[in-house]
Amino acid sequence: MPTAVMLSQSAADLLCCLGLGLALAAVYDAIVCILGKTKLVVLLLDIAVFSFAGILVCSYAAARSYAGVVRWYHLLGMLIGQWAYYHAFCAVTQRIHSALLLCAIAPLKWSYRRIFYPAFRAIVYRMEAVWCKRKEKQKKKQKNESKQLQTSAKMLYNSR
Repeated sequence: MPTAVMLSQSAADLLCCLGLGLALAAVYDAIVCILGKTKLVVLLLDIAVFSFAGILVCSYAAARSYAGVVRWYHLLGMLIGQWAYYHAFCAVTQRIHSALLLCAIAPLKWSYRRIFYPAFRAIVYRMEAVWCKRKEKQKKKQKNESKQLQTSAKMLYNSR
């Protein structure tokens, strides 16, 4: 059984676990920004982050903690770290993500508006002109067929 830990040592452990919680929440948020926020991605990511948080706390407690085992303030530190990330830094990282996304999509929008859309409209304009000419030819052909004196459906035979 571990011995009692001094308050200054437990405060140092609490701050280290707070940093682990902040880092874990930042990684979670970055992965959600990259993969999207679908139900399946969030479910799998929640399971992965929960198990990774357990591994982090256990390995921190075994390697660096003054107590040598997981204590309640380790878990509290990680929880406060994640809470602090989502209430203090999440809005900033979301704005950075949207700005990066805008910088990545802006050249695509520009090329679409300046290159692809005019080329597409030119092709459609030419195709419409061809279709209009074909319709006009069909109308003329129908008009000429109706002007014939003798219908083509009746065939005259020489009778002997």
